[in-house]
Formats: sequence, structure tokens, C-alpha cells
Amino acid sequence: MLFKKVIQLSQAMILQLKQRSIERSIRPSDILIASYPKSGRSWLSFMISKILRKDLREEKTLWDFEQDMFYFNNPRIDQKTLSRLNQLSNPRFFQTHLTSAPSFSRVIYLLRDPRDVMVSYWHYKRLTEENFNLSLKEFVFSKSQWPCQWQEHVTRWLMDRDSGANILMIKYEELLEDAGGILRKVLDFAELKYEDKDISWVVGESTFDKMKSMEEEEWKLKGGGPEERFIRRGQAGGWKDELDLGSLEVIEQRCGDVMEKMRYPRHANYFVETNKTC
Repeated sequence: MLFKKVIQLSQAMILQLKQRSIERSIRPSDILIASYPKSGRSWLSFMISKILRKDLREEKTLWDFEQDMFYFNNPRIDQKTLSRLNQLSNPRFFQTHLTSAPSFSRVIYLLRDPRDVMVSYWHYKRLTEENFNLSLKEFVFSKSQWPCQWQEHVTRWLMDRDSGANILMIKYEELLEDAGGILRKVLDFAELKYEDKDISWVVGESTFDKMKSMEEEEWKLKGGGPEERFIRRGQAGGWKDELDLGSLEVIEQRCGDVMEKMRYPRHANYFVETNKTC
């Protein structure tokens, strides 16, 4: 037992040292993409990564963007990765689900309707955790979501604003409606040069149909896969097909004030208006 505690303490110290090393290396030009889980960060990062590698026009796998988007506070980061990170030109991109990262002066915050977030988060847990057996309603009613509740995450990033960082807020719903326009806004914020043809190419290569096909091909190479998928529907308002009235009321009770400030209207009377059964 004592030996196990020593090992755990040593691992924690190593992680802390690595984290400090990353924090010390943060440059003023670095950009952090922050979001609550299941808010579209992988999709946005995938498109940015394609822009960064546009001269290669290489066929990327669904997860190749992780070579260009470094996870802040990654417990598995090694010295080789740290060295490569220090050799990259500006701007470098990082990503996180943490509730704060004061080392960064430029942040892109990706926001999504919490009702869609909770549904997508539940499907993701079913995909990634073998022993996860909660129903969607049980998951919504619980308060076990990592790293915190949606409203807490949004409040800390967009309302408290203690860090003084320059924050560009992007809504997932806006990204769905005009991926090219939002990508331009992101690249302008990052002070990255691009041409209109690059935007058109990237958006065309990053549609949900193409990304779903890429995921399916990867599962085929692995000999199959689970029922759930990481790339699911890629739409706004999908919660209307999956949440019952009780779950909707819980989400809107917890998140309602922040939702309204972020211009997400409450819809607890949706079931009455549509005569949908619960």
C-alpha cells in the first residue's frame, strides 16, 4: 500500500513538472481552444489543422489534428512532444476542457446548447466507457459530468473573465450554419494568412458525412467497433428527439439563467406545444 502511494505521488509530481514546463513555454501568440465536452471542438480543430497543413493537401485521419492541436494539461505528454512543441512556428494551438488556463492571452471559446451537449455527452460516455450503464435520464439527473456542470464552465470562461485574456466566442450552431465564415473569423483572430480557395477546400473536406466515413473506415480497419460513434448527427436541436420532459426541465433549471444570457431560449413547454409524449 505504501509503495503504491509513493508511485502515485511520483506520477503526480512528474505530471506537475511537465505542466509547469508547458506553462513556461506559452507564447503571447499561442491560442487556446477551450470548450465544454461535446461542443464541437474536434470538428473545429480538424478544420484548423487542415489549414495549417494546406500545402500538403494530405489525407488526414480523423485524429491527425492532434499532431497540431496540443492538449493543455496532457498527462501523457513526453519529452519528444515538448521538444516538437518548442520548435513550432507561431501561432501554436492548444485545446482544453479545463475551466481556466491563465497562461494564455488569446482564447477561442466554443459554446453549444447544453441540451444538445448533454445528449451528445451521454452517447460519448456509452462509446468510451465499457462499464457505463446510465440511461440518458439518469445521466442528466446526476451531477457527475466532468469537468463540472455546463453552466459553471461557461460562467468561468465568459462571465468571470479574471484572466484578462482576449476571448473569441464561437457558437457551435453558427459553425453548423456557416462553417466557412466562422473558420475565417477564427483564422483572422489567430492572424493566419489564407486564401478563399483554402477555406472552400477545407470546409468541403470536413463535412460530417466525410468525417463519419473516415470514422467508419477506421473501425473497419480495426475489425468492427461498438454501436455508438464519435461522429453522430452533427446538428442543432437534436435533443428534441431524445430528451424527455423531466430531463429537459432539469437541464433548464440548472442552466437556464446562463442559457438566456448566451441567447439559448428555454423550451420546457416544447412537449406541450408539439403534443410529444414523454
